[in-house]
Amino acid sequence: MHRYLDRELDEHTAKRVARHLEECRRCGLEAAAYTEIKHALGRRTSTVDAAALDRLRAFSDSLASGHALPDADTGVGDG
Repeated sequence: MHRYLDRELDEHTAKRVARHLEECRRCGLEAAAYTEIKHALGRRTSTVDAAALDRLRAFSDSLASGHALPDADTGVGDG
């Protein structure tokens, strides 16, 4: 997926991946999350906090494995 998002695939493969992302909600949401993370990191001008980077990696790993992390681990919650 990262090669697709980084536009590193040949045209035929990129079209197949795009079709899949349109049809598969889970993969489409994952691609959207990775895209947003990539854009957010691209906008950063200061050093990224190591703990925040660790949380981001854990979140990315949980997306890739198909498991959600508890709110306390991600720093994301109801309020």
